[in-house]
Formats: sequence, C-alpha cells, structure tokens
Amino acid sequence: MTASTDLPTFCDWMLKNAKEEHQRAGQTAPTIAVLGRTGRVAVYKMRHRPDASLRMHSPAIIGMLREIDGWALVFYTECWTSEITMKNRPGIHVDDIPRPREMPDRGEAVRVLAITEDGEYRAQLSMIRRGAFGSSFEDGPVVTQLPGGEAWGGSTSEWFTQLLAAK
Repeated sequence: MTASTDLPTFCDWMLKNAKEEHQRAGQTAPTIAVLGRTGRVAVYKMRHRPDASLRMHSPAIIGMLREIDGWALVFYTECWTSEITMKNRPGIHVDDIPRPREMPDRGEAVRVLAITEDGEYRAQLSMIRRGAFGSSFEDGPVVTQLPGGEAWGGSTSEWFTQLLAAK
C-alpha cells in the first residue's frame, strides 16, 4: 500500500477508517500504520487479550519500521474518556483522577495518535454517540503538542518514540 506522506492527511484517513470499522463491526481493533519514506505503508492489526500489553507487538512493529524505512507511526483504537481533568478540578492531583474504566458515566471514543521520528505529534478523539439506529461521531480538536498524561497517549507516545529509535 502507498499513501500520502502528509501526516495530517494520513491521520484524517486513519480516523475515517476507524469510524467506518466501528460502524461496520461495532468496535475498532487497535491498528498501527507505519509510514515509509518512499510512500509505502505497512498496517498491523493488533489481536490481543484485553489483559495483555500492546508492547508485546514491539518486535513486529520494529520489523515493519526497518522493512519500509519507516519515519512515522499512526495508531487508532477505541478508548474510554472522562470529563474529569486537572483543569476542571483545580487542586486535584493526577493520581486522584479516576480512570475512565472506574466511572459509570464514562464516554467512548475512537482515538488517532501519530508520532514521527522528528518528534511531530498529532492526536484526535472522535466521541462515539450510540443510538437506536447505529453510531455517530463527534470529532474533537486536533492536538499537535503532547500535553502529557495517558488520556492523550502519554504512555503510547513514549512507546512509539522507543520503537522509532529502535529501528
């Protein structure tokens, strides 16, 4: 597969695919795309147990990075979200914010996260709205600076940076 090497365009395409997959199958499987310097793209669909770490896929992803001379990783998955943040709860410590899985009123979203070997960062959430006639989506803003924290992919961003450095 080949694709535009323009990161924003490719991220938009990945978000569109994640939404279509969710509408078709009712869920979105974690997927990583490796962008190569010549426009080649390698796609890796993760099939793993819910209790397993995504990092178990590192050797396969590093192999793809090496095979096509990858310069960027783009990841999409479903995630849970919470309205509680350090901004809207002044004085709350990051360790005191409940994880979305611990909250009955959590939201669902499809998340796209991209990192390049030059440190360019791009992330976007699209909230899933379930209804009687299927799902619809509400796209959030594109974030281009890593604010930190797992909510926007802090641990995933670290992992991607390690993978890109290991190639």
